[in-house]
Amino acid sequence: MNNKQEKSRNSHKRKVKFSDDINKRNKQKRYKLNKRRTFFFGTSILAILAFLVVVVFSPPFDLAGNIVSLPFSSDQSYYADSDGIVYSDDSSIYQLNMAGAQIWSVDSPAPNALVAASSEIVVAYTSSNIVAYDSKGTELFSREFLGTIKKVECSKTLVMVSRTTAQNTSDLTVLDKGGNEISVIDIGTKTPLSFGVDEKLNLLWLLSIDTSASTPLTSLTLYSSGKSQIGQINVTSELMTDVLINDANVYLLGSTHVTNFDYQGNILSSQLVYGWDILDYVVTSDDQLALLLTPHKDTVETSKDRTLARVVLYQQSDSLISLPNNTFDAFIRDENIYCFTPDSLVRCDLSGNILNEYEFGFTIDDVGDIINDNYIIVYSADKCYLSTLP
Repeated sequence: MNNKQEKSRNSHKRKVKFSDDINKRNKQKRYKLNKRRTFFFGTSILAILAFLVVVVFSPPFDLAGNIVSLPFSSDQSYYADSDGIVYSDDSSIYQLNMAGAQIWSVDSPAPNALVAASSEIVVAYTSSNIVAYDSKGTELFSREFLGTIKKVECSKTLVMVSRTTAQNTSDLTVLDKGGNEISVIDIGTKTPLSFGVDEKLNLLWLLSIDTSASTPLTSLTLYSSGKSQIGQINVTSELMTDVLINDANVYLLGSTHVTNFDYQGNILSSQLVYGWDILDYVVTSDDQLALLLTPHKDTVETSKDRTLARVVLYQQSDSLISLPNNTFDAFIRDENIYCFTPDSLVRCDLSGNILNEYEFGFTIDDVGDIINDNYIIVYSADKCYLSTLP
């Protein structure tokens, strides 16, 4: 065999070996790829099966099993938020957790004192004095007032006391947690409708009405840090009954319109609600104002029977829906409407379609406000119950 033949044979062997190596590597790649596919397919099947097990075999929400009897009656003063429930009786002030268990109690400054609270401050008050406590029941300060205390509200850092003076005028005293006076806001002959603090914006707001003129004047006044006025909105065209503070603007809820203002009182937009009562409203998770309206009470035979409603997404959509039979109250929360009947809680979507119905196990005749989207206090005769929402 000559050198040329030998080289040709060796070249052929290398080509065959190279081809075998390629085939072997391709086979290994296909094996690994198929192994990955099998792994991902198996994982996906397991995830789907786990989801089906949760959905199909999870027990339905038991409303009756998520109700706690509260140790006070519907005619006692109480305040409830996500941090707990504060109430008073003829001898003490109490705080409960959201399971209904007592956290602390202190002697009341007066029998059946009224209470107000936030996550950091609890206030017990009478017509002439207030006593403030921290969230553990330790007294912070007490103070007496001339005239008549009408209402007290708290934020995390402020206590606001609305009173009527001996001269029949009104003012709002703003105190810090130590009882130090930050400001006294003169309301004059106007009647305060509501007031509060937006913690995020550090903004105190006061909604009042002046009926001394021929045309009633509703005013919303805004104060930075509870003392420096930064804006005022005056409305004479209709009675404004509630307020919702936004980052750079304000919604005023009235008898005819829901109107969006800037802090200087300029109208940005408006939504007609004439002929309808604003049953509930909420800012949804995507920062959209949602309203639940029902026909004005004068236009229905029984004020407790609310079977017709409007769902309004402010400046976006307006739809007419039917509520379940015997609905006496309802609340809107994101994609759900919670309807309360004497026997049950019915969850509907925003089109009024019934999603679930849950039995209370007893008859209820009224409900409070929803607490932190998770709880609600319901009333049966003079008894109070804390119910978890599904």
